[in-house]
Amino acid sequence: GQIMFVTAKAVNPGAFGRPDDLYDVHLNLETALKYLKANLVHNRDDIRMALLVYYYGDSARRPGFQDTDEYVRKVMDGYNRLQQQRRILDGVAPILATGSRLSG
Repeated sequence: GQIMFVTAKAVNPGAFGRPDDLYDVHLNLETALKYLKANLVHNRDDIRMALLVYYYGDSARRPGFQDTDEYVRKVMDGYNRLQQQRRILDGVAPILATGSRLSG
């Protein structure tokens, strides 16, 4: 995850003693997910705002804040592609589950 040491210590107290602890993949991802979930809860499931705060910090809450890296757009584009693929697979799964064969 993309998380700063100070943020990681605040989100997951006691888990981080030094910056190198961020290289523990499981601990890093667990903490990044906790932080993102806390942002979602705080922002009433507004994914866009939660991602802005996750990436830029509390400065993203200021009126008129601009996502100069287009971080949220990039993440949301990927999220939307995955959601579309999931819908396609959800439509195919029942067909596969019945064991139907195409005749032809």
